[in-house]
Amino acid sequence: MESSPKVISGQSILKKKEAKQQKSPVANEKPEKELKYIPGNQSNGMEELEQIFDENLTLNQENDSLKFYLHQAQSQLSDLNQKRQMSFILEKKQHSDFNGKSTSGSLIKAEVYETTKVLNGNRIKMRLLEDAWIGGRKAKRNSFFYGICKISNERLNIQVSQFPLEDSFLPVQLQIHDLDGLPGLYVPDNAARRVSKEIGSRTNTSTLWGMSNNPLTNIGISTADRTAQSLLKRVRLKKVTIRKNTLVYLINQNQQP
Repeated sequence: MESSPKVISGQSILKKKEAKQQKSPVANEKPEKELKYIPGNQSNGMEELEQIFDENLTLNQENDSLKFYLHQAQSQLSDLNQKRQMSFILEKKQHSDFNGKSTSGSLIKAEVYETTKVLNGNRIKMRLLEDAWIGGRKAKRNSFFYGICKISNERLNIQVSQFPLEDSFLPVQLQIHDLDGLPGLYVPDNAARRVSKEIGSRTNTSTLWGMSNNPLTNIGISTADRTAQSLLKRVRLKKVTIRKNTLVYLINQNQQP
């Protein structure tokens, strides 16, 4: 007997298609690729962190070196200031007294080398009259040195800040004393008294006649003022004369009582 052909209905075909769709993915959808970790392709922040640490370390090292050089420069500057402030002591050669003790004189004789007229700030040349010692080195007699003058009332103060010795200048703090034992040289001058008197008379004249309305009186007062001012200027510019061979004493300022 011949078998009759099977009739496939449309519903059965649809069911088969739905079953296939459930078992397999959609044909037009592509499968997702599997992500794999490849070292170096992705940054996880560690490299950036290490770079920041390295930069901070470098900056700290530079700051430390700058601090070191700054401290070294400040130390050198401090040493220079100390050397500038340091001064040597000029003294006589040590000798033994009757008790066998070693002593040194504080008064050292010198003289003005030549007759000189000086103003404030001028220098004056002097000569050592006896051997002396400075910083363990001998300053021979007849050595020349200079001092800076400053006029104060009837005293001419002379300061010596550098003493030549061999091929160098040694810093010192020497004050010139007169034979009366006081600092500076006594230079009597009546000009200072004249100035004081003139200023006093000018003040009294202005006080007495300042309220006058007379033009001639005012002219006289103005003339007196100008005269006093001119006298004052001349006295300020007046030079002090120091005679040759004037005897002086050298005393270290840092040894004065």
